[in-house]
Amino acid sequence: MRFQIMNLKNISDQMRRAVTSLPLNIAEGGSSRYKRVFYNHLNYAYGSAKELEVLLMLCQDLKYIDGEHFNKLFDKLEKFKCCTYNLMAKIEKEI
Repeated sequence: MRFQIMNLKNISDQMRRAVTSLPLNIAEGGSSRYKRVFYNHLNYAYGSAKELEVLLMLCQDLKYIDGEHFNKLFDKLEKFKCCTYNLMAKIEKEI
C-alpha cells in the first residue's frame, strides 16, 4: 500500500508540473518578437501535453481515476493538443 501511495504522489506531482508548463511555455514563447521562438515554446507545450496524456492513461490503468473522469480530462487534453498543433502548423508555414 505504501508503494501505491508514493506512486500516486509522484504521478500527481509530475502531472502538476506538466499542466503548469502548458500555459507557461505558451506565455513565454508568445512574448517573443520571433516566430521561431514562439514555435519552439509551442512545441515544448505540446510535448508536455503528450506527457500528460501518458500520465492520464497510466492513472486509468492503475485505477487511480475512473473512466468517466478519464474521458473528460482526455477530451479536454485532445482539444488543447489539436489547437496547439494547428497553431504550430500555421506558424511553421510563416517561418
